[in-house]
Amino acid sequence: MKKSMLTALGLGIALPLGSTIHSVQAGAPSSQAVITAPVLNEDINWLAQTSATHGSEQRSIVVDGSFVTVDLMDYLSSFDLVNDNELYAESNDTSVASASIREGHLIVQIQKAGTVTIKLLAKHTSGTSIQDRLELQVTKQGDTNGDGKVDSRDAKAISDFLNTPRFRGPTMSEFNRMDVNRDSTLNMTDLSELFRGYTQRSLGATDNHYVLTFKQIQDAPYAVNAELTGEMKMGSTITGTYDYLDLEGDDQGDNPLYQWYSASDVSGIDKQEITGATSKEYLIRVEDIGKYLFLKITPQAMKGEIKGEGVIVGGTAAVTQGALSADVQSLSPVNGTTGVGVNDPLVITYTVPVYEVPQRSGIYIKIRDLTENQIVKEYSVKDQDYTINDNIVTITNPGLTYGHQYSIEVPWFFFYGGEDSHYVNPIGLSTLLMWTFTTEEGPPPTP
Repeated sequence: MKKSMLTALGLGIALPLGSTIHSVQAGAPSSQAVITAPVLNEDINWLAQTSATHGSEQRSIVVDGSFVTVDLMDYLSSFDLVNDNELYAESNDTSVASASIREGHLIVQIQKAGTVTIKLLAKHTSGTSIQDRLELQVTKQGDTNGDGKVDSRDAKAISDFLNTPRFRGPTMSEFNRMDVNRDSTLNMTDLSELFRGYTQRSLGATDNHYVLTFKQIQDAPYAVNAELTGEMKMGSTITGTYDYLDLEGDDQGDNPLYQWYSASDVSGIDKQEITGATSKEYLIRVEDIGKYLFLKITPQAMKGEIKGEGVIVGGTAAVTQGALSADVQSLSPVNGTTGVGVNDPLVITYTVPVYEVPQRSGIYIKIRDLTENQIVKEYSVKDQDYTINDNIVTITNPGLTYGHQYSIEVPWFFFYGGEDSHYVNPIGLSTLLMWTFTTEEGPPPTP
């Protein structure tokens, strides 16, 4: 720094640019570290901005020697986090600062200058594990530019800030470092204090006073309380719901990601993506009968389009055909039956006499092999591969394969019934009368 600049500032002390105040390093202290209040907070929305809360005995940040204590009660209650053995803290560099949890408080002990990431590990009341990262900047008092040294560059940093027009004020970290006399203001007295420390040798490498600033690290959002609503039956629409949680308070983005899966077991261990099923709602199909459905929800924050970790929620029951309608008395084979003969009759017994609807193109009774996922036979009104005897419809069995699962699908507008000639076999809002069964295992091979 030039002497003329110092004279203009009324200090009259010449310190060549780049020289140091009795030591280059601002790192290793000569004795136990001492935190110089106030400790400041930058962008952590649940934490007080400063440890110096004037006019109140309640402080969420308390300084005591080399320790700083942060009250986490507002944090826990704001985000529905559990305050018990599920709450932990860890530092990524304990040589700079250690972190622990004690009775709902974050306890940090300072060792030396540096920057650490403190990770808070908690449990949401829904059972979801939460991770929140905070940055803690630890600098020597007087190290105004944060370069790890106390020298004339630090004086220049204050002078430049006070004498240069700018479009923005300092960040909380910059303010905290330049507030050398720790009075929570930035003015010429901070520059005077820096030079006083130089002349009295009270700032620099042998000094053990530190300035602390907490900063928020951008974390991904969470989907909590996720669940599926709706009936697990063919023709029903089920919906995935969840609560959006972002510890930084960032708004939810417009496009959370959804992906539906089906599996043969409630554990979902063999789940497979359902192609094209990427919205929060899903219409259960005939292929899903007997399967378990799962939805992966990936929340996304609007800020930076940060994606959270996907959470998978599943139904606790397999998809069923659902209840038969008032028009259907019974089905043969019975829905869900196993060990059905490959040539057994396929019969619908209605509660009213039925007759076929006049020919419509593209309308078929379908026999579907669910094991092979293919249609093995289609019958139209024109084909007449079925017989009607009053209230009993017998569908021609084309010859089925041993050990396969099948479904029979009859459009609800395929038959009329009753004196008022209404369409028969509607099931809820489904457009199908559909039931499933599994054929018998084949005979042993001939020796």
